[in-house]
Amino acid sequence: MIAMVPQRFGIEGGVVIRPQRNPYLDRFLRNLVAKYGGVMINTRGTGKLIEKMIMEGKLVGFYMDQEARRKQGIQVDFFGLPAWSHVVPGYLAWKHRIPMFPFWIIRKKPGYFHAIFRKPIEFTYSGDKEKDVREVTQRIVKEVERTIREHPEQWFWVHNRWRRTLGEVRKESRWRRRMIEKGEYLTSAQVLKMMDEEIGERKDEQTGSA
Repeated sequence: MIAMVPQRFGIEGGVVIRPQRNPYLDRFLRNLVAKYGGVMINTRGTGKLIEKMIMEGKLVGFYMDQEARRKQGIQVDFFGLPAWSHVVPGYLAWKHRIPMFPFWIIRKKPGYFHAIFRKPIEFTYSGDKEKDVREVTQRIVKEVERTIREHPEQWFWVHNRWRRTLGEVRKESRWRRRMIEKGEYLTSAQVLKMMDEEIGERKDEQTGSA
């Protein structure tokens, strides 16, 4: 739905999501999204495709209530406790100085949803890459927290966001290890490195200007 709704406003868009493990479900979702002019963006080749969509004035959506897995993301505050969160949206905001719009879909009743677009997250860049990415990520996560507080019954909480920060560590599944080894699943650190290689660092990064 994140990929479909923008069309109602005359805006093309897409959503970053890993391929579904079930090939039939994956094909069904891709065809459904394409029917409404959207696109499901894979983690492979993400940098070039996202930059191209941004330059064309398209909307790119991310899911931000998910825990960043081992060696992914950075820790930010979420409901008063540190939680690992994905850094890609914050990185893109820092790199391209693009606005980040909190976007939610509230379920009203079976088959009916209400899309909410809030004002862009306000932020003043310092020129410090690590500091800026962390701050933008924190503000994004706080928007997630704010919406959950407003609609707690809507939060589809299927995993523990604080599992690793509270010491509940488990081994990576064999399936995920194989995906990483084959290059079919990329960690956030790998995605950021890949985007830097594909797109190139900001020209003003070395000078530290905002």
